[in-house]
Amino acid sequence: QGMVVRVGERRFGLPYIHVHRVMSVEKSQRKKIEGREVVEVHGDPLAIVSLAQVLGVEGCPTAAKALRTPAVVLRNGSRRMVLEVDEIVGAVEMLIKPLCRSFADHQLILGAAVGADSEILPVIDVPNVFSEATRSAGGGRSMARGRPAVASASAAAAAATGDAGEASAAAVRRVLLVDDSITMRSMERDILTSAGFEVEVAEDAERGLELLRSSADFDLIVTDLQMPGLNGIEFTSTLRGESWPDTPVVMVTTVDDQETRMSAMSAGVDRYLVKRDFTRASFVEVVEEMIGPAEGGAA
Repeated sequence: QGMVVRVGERRFGLPYIHVHRVMSVEKSQRKKIEGREVVEVHGDPLAIVSLAQVLGVEGCPTAAKALRTPAVVLRNGSRRMVLEVDEIVGAVEMLIKPLCRSFADHQLILGAAVGADSEILPVIDVPNVFSEATRSAGGGRSMARGRPAVASASAAAAAATGDAGEASAAAVRRVLLVDDSITMRSMERDILTSAGFEVEVAEDAERGLELLRSSADFDLIVTDLQMPGLNGIEFTSTLRGESWPDTPVVMVTTVDDQETRMSAMSAGVDRYLVKRDFTRASFVEVVEEMIGPAEGGAA
């Protein structure tokens, strides 16, 4: 599931997993804090980022004069930002295909999807938008990197819908699996490796932290909730406070109550899965929603 937004004459997809809410930003709501433009959302000052500026595309020429502009509050783990666009178009079901080899280095485009009326939608890589906005803060430079995004985003989208063999050239996705149950750990590992992911396992949170600190290049972390030592919520809080503020975290647990779920999400968990609803297909689907398919996996 995704949201379609428009910037200038171009439309882009945003995965719903990163969409917190939509809003309008009025001129009177804008403030400056440490040189960054922010707006308060439920009492929290969130940075305002223009999607046109991020991608280096031409936005609506009258947007700067408008009294209010449409925006999407994006979330990535425990972080949030306000992304300004020219229009919130609506919802769409997106089958995201990874970029072909020629465009695999495009940092801000996750892939491409076929939208309504067979329209090709470049899909925004939200975690990389957060990283790019952070790097660009106070730097006085355009937030678009590499080739001009006007041309490359469209070309990347078109290429992503081409030959399926070419589209599967992305690097292997690495997953860290943390669970004290050897049965659950083995089952999840077998499911993910069968789907083409590279998996490292840890029997508790302390071992998981050791693996992360020695090899930080994991694309996704899957954790149990109830474990000896640090539980899954404490483990996630530790991650977010160290060097992994943006790495997606999926929690798989038997606990199904709203209070625990909210505590987990507040700590930085991105998806909360209850084991009684757990199936091979749904698990792989969630992982692919978070980080895309493994190398050679189905788009």
